[in-house]
Amino acid sequence: MDEKHPEKLRELASWYREFAERAGNPTIWESRLRTAEDLDAAAARIERDLAAEPRVIEFPSLGERASRELER
Repeated sequence: MDEKHPEKLRELASWYREFAERAGNPTIWESRLRTAEDLDAAAARIERDLAAEPRVIEFPSLGERASRELER
């Protein structure tokens, strides 16, 4: 999966939910919904991990690098 684009996972989860509605078999319906939930959970983990990563800011005029947390 694409570890830098959780929105793609959420789009895929949405597709699975829509596709589940067309399932004629309850087992298939449940499986598709479970897949959508798994994709949403993976997207949430990626978003949490990305938010926790420290950001590096370069100050070219000073010739140094500083690492600090930035708020999104």
